[in-house]
Amino acid sequence: MSTEFDRPFWESDVTRPAWPPYEGDVEVDLCVVGLGGSGLAAILQATQLGLSVVGIDAGRIAGQAAGRNGGLILAGTADAYHEAVARVGRECAARMYQATLDEMARTVELIPELVSITGVLRLEDTEEGLADCEVQLSALHADGFSAHRYEGRQGQGLLIDTDGSFHPVARALVFAQMAVAQGARLYEHTPALTVTSHAVTTPHGVIRARHIIVATDGYLTRVLPETAAHVRQVRLQMIATAPQSEVMFDYPGYAHFGYDYWQQRPNGAVVIGGGRHTVRDFEYTDNMISTEPVRDYLQARLSRLGVSAPITHAWAGIVTYTDSGQPFVGQVQPDVYGLGGFCGTGNIVGTLLGRELVNLIVEGHSATANDFGYQSLI
Repeated sequence: MSTEFDRPFWESDVTRPAWPPYEGDVEVDLCVVGLGGSGLAAILQATQLGLSVVGIDAGRIAGQAAGRNGGLILAGTADAYHEAVARVGRECAARMYQATLDEMARTVELIPELVSITGVLRLEDTEEGLADCEVQLSALHADGFSAHRYEGRQGQGLLIDTDGSFHPVARALVFAQMAVAQGARLYEHTPALTVTSHAVTTPHGVIRARHIIVATDGYLTRVLPETAAHVRQVRLQMIATAPQSEVMFDYPGYAHFGYDYWQQRPNGAVVIGGGRHTVRDFEYTDNMISTEPVRDYLQARLSRLGVSAPITHAWAGIVTYTDSGQPFVGQVQPDVYGLGGFCGTGNIVGTLLGRELVNLIVEGHSATANDFGYQSLI
């Protein structure tokens, strides 16, 4: 069985509707650039609030990091909970964590057939890692959040029983169809050539908008150069196997302080990502290709996990990281907002902040966006 390079596993079982490229000139309340999870969540919120919306993407809907990730949905930010407490304080960390739990519940309500809240393991195999698990557990319990020590066939660590997994491309396509049903106009294969206050220039027309949200994460700096001092591009790599009849894992999991992560899908296929820590600076790139050293590492990790099925897919996605571990959310020009820097954990934080940016635009304030570090660069 040959491996399909640069074709995400998540594309293998979905049927994509065709959205046209944008042409002409239009005036709307909101233009959203980037049709991944965060951009689509912003569009859904805006249409529910009665705004006229156009959304564009340089490629396909969920064709970049939103559809090229490991499919885990995790509460909180990229920091472990105790690290978030140390960084932003206990009250703010607790509000952020609860906000993501609420967003996960909202996601389950919208697409229950695509989400599985089974719990997710954090596994460690060093004294340092296990000690850090204990600190994380204590911090979660101190603020009333659910987690448990785990020791079982997958190893040792924590079970965060409010976390889970989902199908990222299928979610995005459902969100897109809902947005269209609510009156949004979506266009693929339409790059934003320039973004200025109240105008997005495309190859075949100008979108004039009272407000603009750029939610391109991995390519945020390409669309909004003003964000280059705040985010850095990182390549994340993944592989997937043919279906295995045996249930390999009790739970999806991640290890090595989050560097490696995996899940087994309902059809038995195993999806695994990570290995960035083995090649370090080589992954600070916008080159969205799968590389042999990381593929080899991930295949060896699968062997240690007891997975013997052949590799069928290998792919990469480009995201952005921040030095602080907090997402980038802010106003970069008058009425132009940027959103990204999810540090590889944007499946829930991204949709949450997409919605909250719209609330901020409409209401002039969002306490949740402020908790996540909202800033103005103007």
